[in-house]
Amino acid sequence: MTDMLVYAGFWRRFAATILDTFILAMPITAIVILLAGNLLDTPPPPTDMASIMQEANRKAEATYSPLDTKRLQQLILKKTRGTETESEMPPWVNLLSCVVLIMTTILLTASRRMQATPGKWLLNMRIIDAETGHAISKGQAALRYVGYVASSLVLCLGYVMVAFTRQKTGLHDLIARTRVVIGRVPLREQRGRGDEVHTITNGAAD
Repeated sequence: MTDMLVYAGFWRRFAATILDTFILAMPITAIVILLAGNLLDTPPPPTDMASIMQEANRKAEATYSPLDTKRLQQLILKKTRGTETESEMPPWVNLLSCVVLIMTTILLTASRRMQATPGKWLLNMRIIDAETGHAISKGQAALRYVGYVASSLVLCLGYVMVAFTRQKTGLHDLIARTRVVIGRVPLREQRGRGDEVHTITNGAAD
């Protein structure tokens, strides 16, 4: 069986990244910081998580990076301690936030049912193996993160490549041997019957 695949374009994928920042990265960072605050004997945080996230979202910039949590840390510490202090969490909190985010993303993108981050799923996309067209492995999902670092070098040209390549591939896609296509996971694959060989075609993209 041959499936005609339509590759997701640059702007659709960019929009998914913004969604993932608010749906995935910021909540995970906030939860880790709050839990770490308890471990460090800070006063118990308020139960109104919604107000914390609302203010964090309002102050976040479009270019927010989950690797740079200084501003979010200061905001949450100020909310939980009721003070204007500029104190920060230890460096291991940043590291823990990144690890939790990376592991969550790997599990989601390698999942047979999702094959995507929440942002990509909401925008009707999935990540597939470039050769088989099926769900990627956890190893490939991890390699995509290595590729993100490489794609960010030299003015983020690794990401800009998506707009100019036939199969809409970024450098991280090439490194991990993955593609991002339009369409959620077919039901037969969710049920474990996705063993048909897919042919990767140069379908029209966004």
